[in-house]
Amino acid sequence: MTTPAPRHREPLPDIAVLGVFNRVILGIAGTALLVSMVLMVYEGAQRKIADTSFDWLEEVVRFLLLWAFFATLGIAGFRHCHIRTEMLLARFSPAVQRMTWIFSCLLGVTFALILGGSSVAQLQRYYVTRMVSDSTLELPMWIVFMALPVGAVLMLFYYLVALRYAWRGQDPFAPSSSDLAAEAEAQPLL
Repeated sequence: MTTPAPRHREPLPDIAVLGVFNRVILGIAGTALLVSMVLMVYEGAQRKIADTSFDWLEEVVRFLLLWAFFATLGIAGFRHCHIRTEMLLARFSPAVQRMTWIFSCLLGVTFALILGGSSVAQLQRYYVTRMVSDSTLELPMWIVFMALPVGAVLMLFYYLVALRYAWRGQDPFAPSSSDLAAEAEAQPLL
């Protein structure tokens, strides 16, 4: 009696398939993170060496980190970087697993829609009231918080694709076989 070959699921299409779009988003997020780290080190050095501080530096760092985080919400899902716990899920029957995947995707879609809808309302309020930041930069807050609807759209796209896979009975959250192979090759440090 031969054992059946393990059933490999079709991996989620990595957002890298979109080519330029993926590189632009990761470039923006990576640049924002790098610039914020350089600014934090500069601010720390200025405080230690010259005993001076710039009020705008802390604000710019906060805003850059906000953009870096929200820009990568959807990409993190496509790259299987969202947290997944499966100790209990693995013990369920395939039908129950499928229902949990669909439920999880529907919750993700709902969260992305709520985040997007509420952030658009917030942006309209910031734009109409012409609210600016507290520092000497006086950045328009609607530009700063534009990261929220951008992140919501990217997260919505990810969960809609994942829902399509879950509906077909495939685990949309499982890492791809290449991820599992890389994890199997990892050696302990000690």
